[in-house]
Amino acid sequence: MFNLLRKHFRLLFISLLSLIIVFQFIIIYNSYKKSYKTDESSSILIKPYNRADYILRAIIIYYPQENEQTFLPELRWLYRSWCEMMKLEPKNWRTDLIIFTNEYSESLKKLKCINKIRKIDFDQPPQCRVIRYISLNKRDENILVRFTNMLSGEIQQVISIPNKNNTSTFKNDKRSEMLFKNLKTYVYIDGINCLFEGYSTFKMYDYVLRTDIDVFLTKEFANYIPIKSSMIVGEGMYGTTYNRLKLYRIARSIDLMSTNISDMSSTWYGSPTMIHLISDLTLDCMLHLAIHEFARAERDNQVGRILWPYWCFDLLSYYGQQMALNHLVATGKLNVTNNRQLLDQSTTSNNTNLALHLHCDFNNNKTKFSKVAFKTGLYDTIDPETLLVTNAQTYAMKIALESKLMTLDQLANSLITIGNNIE
Repeated sequence: MFNLLRKHFRLLFISLLSLIIVFQFIIIYNSYKKSYKTDESSSILIKPYNRADYILRAIIIYYPQENEQTFLPELRWLYRSWCEMMKLEPKNWRTDLIIFTNEYSESLKKLKCINKIRKIDFDQPPQCRVIRYISLNKRDENILVRFTNMLSGEIQQVISIPNKNNTSTFKNDKRSEMLFKNLKTYVYIDGINCLFEGYSTFKMYDYVLRTDIDVFLTKEFANYIPIKSSMIVGEGMYGTTYNRLKLYRIARSIDLMSTNISDMSSTWYGSPTMIHLISDLTLDCMLHLAIHEFARAERDNQVGRILWPYWCFDLLSYYGQQMALNHLVATGKLNVTNNRQLLDQSTTSNNTNLALHLHCDFNNNKTKFSKVAFKTGLYDTIDPETLLVTNAQTYAMKIALESKLMTLDQLANSLITIGNNIE
């Protein structure tokens, strides 16, 4: 009899515990649903402007120079699209291309990229600017060492970051040490960290587009800027109900607020202050997630993408920025919209309305335009002169093929010509 009562009590206890867990999940989910809703009426956030306005803009990329064979073709077509876009800019606008990279390579020198920070001088033509950024995996274990001591020869004269004496961009509260310890091998960490540590090199611009390398600027970008105090973010493809709820729960556990933003890409278009603010909090969130939400096997890439798209260490930077952007919006520090109609339009799109910015699909190797097919020479028989640009697909194809046929000197000369025409 006693054993029977104990068995019934155990079943009752398990049932009650299950009901409590389900009830808590429902509360969290309903709370999340209230905050996660699609605002179909959100504005596109494009600023009406006076064509006489003086505007300074920067396109910022991180360029892994040690893998130049892989990334130089992408840099070439971005450079080509940048030059083509500037032909249609208002005469008082200047748009620089800023490249954070490990070395001031010969290829960058041939492209006439200079190691100088922009002065607020509209008589200066647009320039390609190189900032030497020492990637985390190349840093000394003593994170607080003066990094200029690591440089030699000509490189000693090169403007480089981080600067340990600049407390606004180099945290002496152990975060830099923690990044080195936990994320130095994470392939996308430098694309975020260079924005925080490199703030002093782009804070003079009015607007900044932070983007990947495998992108194309279109003629539409020539005339568009966000509304003041607003930021446009491209749309990503990584969101699932599982990871949205998981990130929402994690954010609550560390006192971060959440709102209705998800599926954001790595493309941000806004003021330098916004870029700095987002990158700072994103790094904090990435560190927390890496240490507390991923096992060592996941961090060491032993698991790969087996859990894609539900929970994947490769997407750490996206998870971190989602938590950061949600908190900054919820606390009123940012006004953000993510809109694929403006940024990150696929290069496979047949849409005749071009966005400001086109982005290659990372896993596409068949549908035109594919960066994989391009790099393997599958498009080499196409003459760009025969292409009629009617959509994103043909625009990307034409620009990429032209950049491949041009020498680095010819690409650089197109930039020089633009500078001469506006002086």
